[in-house]
Amino acid sequence: MTVRFAPTVIGISNDSFDILSNDPDEATVTINLTGTGVAAPVPVPDITVTDSVAPTGDLQVPFGSVTEGAASNKVVTITNDGTADLTLVQIALGNPLAAPFSILNDTCSAQTLTPAASCTLTVRFAPTVAGTFNDSFDIPSDDPDEGSVTVNLSGTGVVADDDDGGFGSMGPLELLFGLLGLAFAFAARNNLAKRRRHRAAGAQ
Repeated sequence: MTVRFAPTVIGISNDSFDILSNDPDEATVTINLTGTGVAAPVPVPDITVTDSVAPTGDLQVPFGSVTEGAASNKVVTITNDGTADLTLVQIALGNPLAAPFSILNDTCSAQTLTPAASCTLTVRFAPTVAGTFNDSFDIPSDDPDEGSVTVNLSGTGVVADDDDGGFGSMGPLELLFGLLGLAFAFAARNNLAKRRRHRAAGAQ
């Protein structure tokens, strides 16, 4: 048999029931029941912010080294892990980003996420000069215990390699073949110079 406890009020409840049989020394077995009724949980939203750089939940987005003039993109995901709708305000409203950081493809600002739903935005680092950069932006919502989540960004702009067609722009194999070509050209020039000297000596 299955015994159910379904309280309709808050508080402790106790009861018991008997099991009767023709057992000669245990004709009646009593089962005691107890349970506590508690208030039903109030549905609340719960924001979770992750990104595409491990560890994904630390609210840190490191871009590493990016060549000046180039760009790197990372994806930030916002999920509602609560039991009620999560309302998002404009992303980076109170704490906007400054160059070389920016936000692209924002599908989250001013949106409402139902429980278990998520949205994404793309954060870009596009340095135009060499140097180390840090910034942050806020994600405001109606989460009762995390009304604003701050995401921190970091990245380093590095100088682009000079591509002047010299050995510095070559890979290992290109460099090897280039050196071999120079060696053959130098040897051929020396042989040509020797033949010219021999012809000149013979003519005399």
